[in-house]
Amino acid sequence: MLEQAGDYFRDTYGGRMIHLRGLEPTQDQLSKAGFNQPFPNLTDAETKENGKLDIHAGFEETSVMLFLRPDLVTPIYRTRPPLTVNNRAEQFTIARANDWPGYLGSPRIANAAYSSRRQMWRSGLVNSLVLAILDGTLNERDIPRYSSLMLKNREVTKEYSGRNEYYEQIDRKKRVWMKKKGIE
Repeated sequence: MLEQAGDYFRDTYGGRMIHLRGLEPTQDQLSKAGFNQPFPNLTDAETKENGKLDIHAGFEETSVMLFLRPDLVTPIYRTRPPLTVNNRAEQFTIARANDWPGYLGSPRIANAAYSSRRQMWRSGLVNSLVLAILDGTLNERDIPRYSSLMLKNREVTKEYSGRNEYYEQIDRKKRVWMKKKGIE
């Protein structure tokens, strides 16, 4: 939605409103923007435990909370067993389990130092992209978007395909209710 709002604003009013976190620049685009800092990767052992996809409340998100607001992180995170995710299909299988504890990956290995390095990396990335877009080196519409990449992923689209019908049912219920109330 943020990307659509930005596109609408640009197409309609000629301005720029860009969802920067939604951009997934290619290596060539990063080079054009002058950004060449390596992403702060996990060690091989951390990657093996956490998995290749850090989706929800695992290593990365717990590390962010430990960096930003450690007082909000319950110490129990250190005792949680890893729910390793290496592909989208595993993500959905684990999350559908009746006893799913609400996280994916391995929060127990999280640390604030990693998040500090990652936040500095993101800051450099966003600053480089903004400057390259403003000076005309890059056109934000040419940069791949995370949402578009997800829509091309078969596991993701398969999992979410039934949700459209659900939301259409909700919309129909709202319209019926509004009509009964004389709101149209």
